[in-house]
Amino acid sequence: MRRFSRRLGACLLAVVAVVSSGSPAAAHLSVPGGDPWYWDTNNDGGPDPVVHFNPAGLNWGGALGTALKDRYSAASGTWVGGTDWNPVADRDVRAAGCFADAACHGVYFDGTDPSSKLVPGIAAYNRISWTRKKDPGDNTWYRDISDSDITFNVFDYDWWVGAGAPAANTADFQGILTHEMGHSIYLIDLTVCDPAPNKETMCGKLTSTQETFEARTLTADDKASANQVY
Repeated sequence: MRRFSRRLGACLLAVVAVVSSGSPAAAHLSVPGGDPWYWDTNNDGGPDPVVHFNPAGLNWGGALGTALKDRYSAASGTWVGGTDWNPVADRDVRAAGCFADAACHGVYFDGTDPSSKLVPGIAAYNRISWTRKKDPGDNTWYRDISDSDITFNVFDYDWWVGAGAPAANTADFQGILTHEMGHSIYLIDLTVCDPAPNKETMCGKLTSTQETFEARTLTADDKASANQVY
C-alpha cells in the first residue's frame, strides 16, 4: 500500500477548487460561458492541445516520489487517452519550483503554497494565468491560458498514492490530480453532478474516499467538455 500522511486521522472534506473565476456550468458540461478558454502556445488564435507539466518542489524523490510520478503519469494519460486535450507528464523534477517560471507548469506535493491560496478544507487548487486576446482569423475574443500550477494540501489530508483502491479515510492523489488537470483547460467545478458511482471527474464536491478514486475515470460529460474546445 502507498499512503502519504503529514497528519494522521485527518478528516476527508473533499472540496476541490480552481483559483480563478468562472461562469456556472450548463447542464453537466463543465465549460464556462462566454469566451472560449484554451492554450494558444503557437500564438495563432487556435487551441494547442499539448501542454507539459513538471513535478515541482520537494517529495518527488525515493519511493514516495516514484509512486507520485506513476500516479501523475496515469492522470495525464487519462486525458490523453480519452480526449483531444493532451497534458504531458514530464518526470523531470523542478526542485526549485515552477511558480515564477511561465514555461514550467508545476505539480506541488510538499506544502509549498506560492500564491498563499491554500486554505483548510481545500484539498488541492490550480492557479492559472491567462490573457484575453482576439483571434486574428475571425476577430473573436478568447482567453489564452499561459500557465497552470497545481498545489496539494499535504497538511490536512491523508493522500493515497498507490495504484489500487485507496485505504479508508484517504484522498486519492491520482483522482484529484485528474480533476485538477481538467482545471488546466479551465473546465470549472460542476455544482450539479450525477450520483455516485457515475459522478463526473469535474464534480466540485467529491465527498468520500471512493469518489476521489472514481474521479480517475472520465465520464462522457467530462470528455465532451474537454472536446468542446479541443
